[in-house]
Amino acid sequence: MNQRSWDLLLSGALIALLLLGGYASPSVAAVAVLLLLPGYLLHLSLFPERRSIAERAGMSFILSVSLLTLTSTLPGGAGARLKALLLLTLGLLGLAWYRRRSSPNPWVPALTTSTLPLLFLPLLLLGYTWYTTSQGDRSFTEVYVVEPPEEVPAGVPFPLQVGVVNHEGRSMEYNLTITAEGGSRRIELHRERIRLPPLPVEETWRRQWEKNITLSLPEGEWRIHVALQKPGGAQHLYIRTKATPKPP
Repeated sequence: MNQRSWDLLLSGALIALLLLGGYASPSVAAVAVLLLLPGYLLHLSLFPERRSIAERAGMSFILSVSLLTLTSTLPGGAGARLKALLLLTLGLLGLAWYRRRSSPNPWVPALTTSTLPLLFLPLLLLGYTWYTTSQGDRSFTEVYVVEPPEEVPAGVPFPLQVGVVNHEGRSMEYNLTITAEGGSRRIELHRERIRLPPLPVEETWRRQWEKNITLSLPEGEWRIHVALQKPGGAQHLYIRTKATPKPP
């Protein structure tokens, strides 16, 4: 590793991991990085010459808190503001690199073999956070019904708009089944197989598969059961609908 720029290379790796998705997770590593790294790079950009390590650490924390406060006033959600802070940090990384190269007596933190495990610990923690987040609670399927009818004419076809979104992280095959249950009666209304590629989880919700499915019910009170079977389990929605006699 280039000892003249090892800290900047490590900073770039941390920023890249955070931009890949770690910024959306409230991990200890992400919080620690965001409380030190932006201010550290800003201080390096302003003062690339030799300074004491205590001054660097203290000013890095103070400047990072200031930048966090500044970006917290930006519009959008927490994820958008943190992403803006990371993009600003990326710009400060380029400026710090330029200022160090142009300085006649730049300050570079000492790099020893005993400090290497501690330096790469944030990288390992962020990598683990990104992997478990993408494989864990961010892996799911959405199934929904848009404005289900509370009452329909008996025997008259009506549309039921059903939607599915695949956030499982891989292509999925689903079996969609719609049945109606009323008392001792059970009617299968629709059956369909759906194949969907994965969509990333984003702050702005996106449609993926939606379809108006035409159904028809006999007279009575019904509970419509929308079942989405997938490998390893199923998801269910229940809708209560009343089918009334057609007007003469």
